[in-house]
Amino acid sequence: MQNGQGTKNLQRGVDECEKRRGVEAGTLDAVGAQQTLENSVSSYTQAAHCVLIALCCAVSKRPFNFVTDPHYIAEVQLLRPGVIIPNPRTVARDVSAIYLEGSKQVKVYFSVCLPFLNKICPEFLHCY
Repeated sequence: MQNGQGTKNLQRGVDECEKRRGVEAGTLDAVGAQQTLENSVSSYTQAAHCVLIALCCAVSKRPFNFVTDPHYIAEVQLLRPGVIIPNPRTVARDVSAIYLEGSKQVKVYFSVCLPFLNKICPEFLHCY
């Protein structure tokens, strides 16, 4: 092997790997990027992390203070060292904001559906 071919071979391997992952060669900034199960590249954001934590609390009925669990903190730091985990008050605020915005959508949904249901089945509304 000639001198200088090692770097060229390494770069060729990187380019082939990026192609298999569906990433255009040389366009990915490696800082903060990771491959998802769907073979797409995603970047960590604090906002997305907060949303996932809030959804975890809301959907899985976890307490807001689960973010203070030492094992959860260790897991997050293992996966992404240096990440700042929100405090339980921030999680509670985020869940409340999701609830308030979601309730607006529910109100719009029922404002459209209830008149229709009343027309086709008038006794439906009297049951509630």
